[in-house]
Amino acid sequence: MLRQSLGAGLALVLASAAAAQSSPAVTEVLALNTELEAAIRSGDPARIAPFFAPEFRLQNSANQILTGDRVLAQFASGAVRFATYERNIEAAYQSGDVVVLMGQERVGPAPVMPSASSAVGPVTRRFTSVWRRSPDGWKQIARQSTNIR
Repeated sequence: MLRQSLGAGLALVLASAAAAQSSPAVTEVLALNTELEAAIRSGDPARIAPFFAPEFRLQNSANQILTGDRVLAQFASGAVRFATYERNIEAAYQSGDVVVLMGQERVGPAPVMPSASSAVGPVTRRFTSVWRRSPDGWKQIARQSTNIR
């Protein structure tokens, strides 16, 4: 039974990957996501801001729900800064005017982060990002991440 469930789950992921190849919206969001990753690695809130919808919310790995403005303020203050930021998209699909990205990421806090101790190394986490089409293009409206190691 477990083997059947795993097989069905793998088939769903593969079907999602195949759907991502055929959806122009998913292709566009994946490209934007790559740009957002570069902006996050830069730590520059002015580069990050254009990707967030006004109603953007983040449930971060510290179990806090933050507005986009609060996230940008954390980058601006240096409270959030990454030495490394790698993301692996495992599922990407469109539902109406929404595109959902799911996967795993590995982040390494920069030494200047006040909340990071020198003993803390890279962290692996699961994430879900939700993007919605707006008159200004695709914007991220929600994101959730959970540390797994």
